[in-house]
Amino acid sequence: MISHENLLFISSNVNAFINSYQKNLPNLESGGIILGKILSCKHILIEELTVPSAKDKRGLYFFERDKNSAQKIINTRWHESRGETIYLGEWHTHNEDNPKPSKRDLSMIKNQLITSKMEINFLLLLIIGQKRNYFGIETDTGHHAIKTSNNPFCFYINLIQ
Repeated sequence: MISHENLLFISSNVNAFINSYQKNLPNLESGGIILGKILSCKHILIEELTVPSAKDKRGLYFFERDKNSAQKIINTRWHESRGETIYLGEWHTHNEDNPKPSKRDLSMIKNQLITSKMEINFLLLLIIGQKRNYFGIETDTGHHAIKTSNNPFCFYINLIQ
């Protein structure tokens, strides 16, 4: 169960991936899925952000990932990790300094939470911007921004309306 006591940890390779994307932001929106683990202490570890698929739909102001390509990756990582690495959410880019989720972004992540068959009760949303990134979490109580700490690898999950 997600609460204010949870921490979100980001692996160094994911942090490097985010920084690389931020410095080389493509003109068309780009994105993929977030994979990781729920640790025994109920903390969330982001281990991987997948690269965009050739089958994804991209535009100046939208990104829609190919569900079949993403599902294959999810299944592979799950089997390789013996069920420990799971789908945690979605990431994409916005060509703006300080991104905020659009109505379409919020609708997409809410729909994913409702329709996906998972053992977790939340999904993460990461939007990579030109100067800052947006982290959010979708739960059964709605969408919340994730309050960040000063550590680029550790974020407090503080459900902010």
